[in-house]
Amino acid sequence: MQEGWDDPLCYFAYIDKNMGSNIAVEQIIGRLLRQPGAQHHPVERLNSAHVYVRVDKRGVFADLLKKVNKKLKSDAPGIKIVETSPGKAKPESVPAKEDKRIFETAYVTDDAIGPIAELLDGLTDYRNDDGSNIKSAGGRTLIQRMVGVDDEMKLEWEEFEHTSLVAARWLFQREVLRRFSGALGVAPTDAPKFDAMVGFGSRAQTQIARVAEDVVNAYIENVYLKQKAVDEYVVGPALVRRDEMETFDNALHEGYSGLNDMEIPFARAIDATGLTWSRNPSRSGYNIPLISVGPTRNFYPDFLVWKGKDVFAIDTTGGHLLQEKTGRKLLSIAPAKATAGRLRVRLVSEGKWNAKVELEDSEGFTVWGRKQDDTLRASYVDSVEAAVERAVTPDSR
Repeated sequence: MQEGWDDPLCYFAYIDKNMGSNIAVEQIIGRLLRQPGAQHHPVERLNSAHVYVRVDKRGVFADLLKKVNKKLKSDAPGIKIVETSPGKAKPESVPAKEDKRIFETAYVTDDAIGPIAELLDGLTDYRNDDGSNIKSAGGRTLIQRMVGVDDEMKLEWEEFEHTSLVAARWLFQREVLRRFSGALGVAPTDAPKFDAMVGFGSRAQTQIARVAEDVVNAYIENVYLKQKAVDEYVVGPALVRRDEMETFDNALHEGYSGLNDMEIPFARAIDATGLTWSRNPSRSGYNIPLISVGPTRNFYPDFLVWKGKDVFAIDTTGGHLLQEKTGRKLLSIAPAKATAGRLRVRLVSEGKWNAKVELEDSEGFTVWGRKQDDTLRASYVDSVEAAVERAVTPDSR
């Protein structure tokens, strides 16, 4: 494990050696956090890894966990580390009281096919290029020094030949993948012109990268979300710590642990409505795909509430999402014709916001929804209870 071994099937590690070095412990923890090709599962236990490390001093491990957790909050907010010490209760799986399901959502790409096809048609065919566009000069640094002579090193930069040539198809796909991988589904690269060999740093590569960026932008601009008529998500058991668990009367599980300061009052207010609800775990719970460029590909609402035939997905930190188009599209998920109910997303922001997504006051809460004309509805309320009541009220759309 210390030499760089990664295995996505590894869930358990026991290190039976003295670990006095912070770097050594950090490397061991990283082996189970870094799992290539791993997927998240509905069962929380299958998304958890356990590391047992013997250290010379308990403080070494505890201090390192704080540093790793701090870094994860910025680099990978969906991952968290839970420390268990002797005498402290371990997380355990709490089953759901009843069967609850939600239709999943998917991208509808019909409107993006035409604009993307036009962009691909405009990509230059470089197969017969004379080299002026597909090649660029390479370079290297030379250090000359006489053996056995203690003098200053002499650095020289020289250009030579040209950079390596790669397929235009590979360059295009690489640029799209690093921005938004889903766009490749409607951006076919089977045309012969993608067979052209292009050099790094060339004018051809610059144009290919620009077209790839335009393709991703066209995709994000034209796709929308719709509920599936199949592939229901089944709410599984919750992983909780008994010593930190808060119980609820109407929750789908006996209780939940790890609720933050904003989630606790919302959970209590939702429970007081008498509706069946569940806390939705990040990274392993019910997710809605995002339509935006960035490291985060899916949206995990904080709570799921069942009311009649509808399911309300409520997120209590939604203000930041509305600064970009992704938040607006989250509130406009089209229903599937075969579904009996609808998924209705509600974003709740602290403070008073207007429909232009401008903060006017820090007091109270704003519940975001959609009007009949598809514009944003910003409903201001002065309490958590009122926010929950507004959040579980269906739109007229």
